[in-house]
Amino acid sequence: MGLAYPSETYYSYGGMYKPAELILNSYKNSGGEVKRKRKVIKIRKRKDYYQVETEKGEVFDSKGIISSIPIWNMAELTDGEIQKYYQNYAKYFDFAWGAFTINFAIETKAELNSLYYQIHTDDQIPNCDARSYFVSFSAKDDYAKAPDGWRTVTISCHTKTEKWLSLTKEEYSRRKRALQLNTS
Repeated sequence: MGLAYPSETYYSYGGMYKPAELILNSYKNSGGEVKRKRKVIKIRKRKDYYQVETEKGEVFDSKGIISSIPIWNMAELTDGEIQKYYQNYAKYFDFAWGAFTINFAIETKAELNSLYYQIHTDDQIPNCDARSYFVSFSAKDDYAKAPDGWRTVTISCHTKTEKWLSLTKEEYSRRKRALQLNTS
């Protein structure tokens, strides 16, 4: 759903994980087996399948792989032609975007023209690399997200992750608090 932005924004009742949960349940109901909490340490391409090895020493064969780890880390997990592909492809991206998000709920019966809004500012948002906030509300009848008469709200702005990764806990907390105060 997030990959379609900004051409279309789709709403998923219960949250963005719901479509993945539906696919997972369909797979399990069709006889598929799901393995969780296994750190993958190697992905190898074989003739017409992939071989996945975990840190527990397990080896699984698969017709395809879906990965959610950053592109820069894929080269570490792969070898051969796949590794070369990720090493070359990662060179086109010199940083990773992240998002700072605030989530809360409000009590309201108000009708909204849209569930999604952008707020643009003249100045750059402190501790973010943006001049806009993204604001989304849950649908008034999405009772998986909030009870009747309430809506969840998410406010986010985009930032480069490298600005946050090497901070001390104290500095991280200070910047986070400054950003929270700026969005309220």
